[in-house]
Order: sequence, then structure tokens, then C-alpha cells
Amino acid sequence: MFISLSRAILYQFSKSVEDRKNIYNKINYSMGVMYFIEPENRQFVYSENYQQFLPLLAIGKNRYLIKFPDGNKSYYTYNNGMCTEVEAHTRWAVLLFKLNTEPASTE
Repeated sequence: MFISLSRAILYQFSKSVEDRKNIYNKINYSMGVMYFIEPENRQFVYSENYQQFLPLLAIGKNRYLIKFPDGNKSYYTYNNGMCTEVEAHTRWAVLLFKLNTEPASTE
């Protein structure tokens, strides 16, 4: 099997031998990172769940949209580079996650 150096496989994922996925690009930004670093000037985000790169759309100031292969979608909102809100639209509900900025109670 010949593999071109310009298209060398960087990552290989599989649930089984028949279900193998090859990734040819570096993964330098993923869904897990989105909660801590705003995706400024990025067009794609790697989804650990779907094991593929997904389009990332800037839809407003500090606001981004990701559409998932299963039809779900999520909106991410940032303040000072930190994710402060995620609105997840699923087949069965719309979930809203907000960053709690209140200090934790010591009681």
C-alpha cells in the first residue's frame, strides 16, 4: 500500500475493523476546547463524538453555530474568550447551559 507523504494518515479511529476512519489533518481544536477558548478565525472543529471535523459558523459577535450529522445543532456564546452559554437543539428538547459566575457558597 502506497501512502503519499502529503496525505499521510495522522489519526486512525475505529469501533471495529470494518468501521475505520482516517484523519489526514492535525486536530488542533476540538469540541472539548470550545468551552475554554473562543474559536476565533476557525472554520472547523473536531468532534470527538462523531470522529470527524464539523463546520463552524460565526453567526454574530462572539456567537457560533455547529450543525451535527444527526440533525442536532448547538449555539455557543463567548464573553472575553470564555464560553458563557451553550444552546443545544436536539430532537427532543432545547437545552440551555449558562456559565455560573456566582461565587460558590461555603455553607
